[in-house]
Amino acid sequence: MLKNINKTRLSLEHFIAIMQEIGRTNHTYKYKDYHAITKQQYTHIREVPESIDELIFLFKGLVLCERDFKWIGGSVASNIYIFRKIKLHPYMQNNREKLEELIDWSFKNRGNNGYTPLGTYKYTSCKSIDDMKRFDKEKAERYRAHVLAMEERKKINTQKKETLKKLAELRPLKRYLTNQTYKLNIELFMLKSFDCRLNQVLDGSISFPINMLPERFWSEALNNKLNLNQLSRLLEVIPRHTTEFLKKTIKPRLVNQKNNLASRVA
Repeated sequence: MLKNINKTRLSLEHFIAIMQEIGRTNHTYKYKDYHAITKQQYTHIREVPESIDELIFLFKGLVLCERDFKWIGGSVASNIYIFRKIKLHPYMQNNREKLEELIDWSFKNRGNNGYTPLGTYKYTSCKSIDDMKRFDKEKAERYRAHVLAMEERKKINTQKKETLKKLAELRPLKRYLTNQTYKLNIELFMLKSFDCRLNQVLDGSISFPINMLPERFWSEALNNKLNLNQLSRLLEVIPRHTTEFLKKTIKPRLVNQKNNLASRVA
C-alpha cells in the first residue's frame, strides 16, 4: 500500500500497472484513496505495451477511472489514444468482432465523457454497440435521402433550365406568329363596314390590341358624326399607355369633338 498518498507520486510504469490491474479486475475501489490515481497523475500516456491484452487492460482501467474518479479529458482523454492503438493493432484488424465487443464494453462502462472511446461526440448518447450501429445506419439513411433529394433537385433545375432555354428560343417565333395573326385579324376587321368595326371596338370584341388599329379606322371615326356616348366610350377604350399617335393626335381630337357636341347639347 502507498504511504502518505497525498504526496506520493508514481512512476509512469507503476501508474500503467495499476490501470492494467483495474482493467483486469474491473473495479477501482482498491485505489479510491490514491491521490496519484484519483487526480490522474498522468493525463497523457504515450509509452504503451505492445501486447493486445495489456493494451486492453490499460484501456479499461483508464475508462473505469475516468468514470469513477470524474477525470476530465474530453476529446483528448488518455483512453482515446490507447483505444486508437488497440484499433490499429494487427490482432484487432483481423478480429472485428473483438473490437466491437470492446466498444460495447466501453459504452456500457464509461462515465460522462461522450468522447470516450472513439474521440467523437456524436456517439455520446449510445449505450451499446447496437446503439452505435443504429446511429450510423440512420445517419447513412439520412445522408442517402439528402443525396437523392439533391440529385432530384439538380435534375429538376436542369430540366427547368432546358425548358426556359427552349422557351427563350421559341419566343421570337411566338412573337412573329402573334404579329402575323394580328395582321390577319386586322385585315379581316378592315373588310367589315365602319359601323360593324366601330361596334366591335366599343364593346371590346376585337381580336388584337387597340393600339394596332390602322390610322384609316381613326380617320373614319373622326370624320363620322359619332354621338356623345360613342365618343365617350371610344375615349375609354384607348389605353393610358398607348402610342404617341393615339395620345397626341387622335385622343385630343376625340376630346375636342366630345366637348363641342356636349356644349351644343347643353
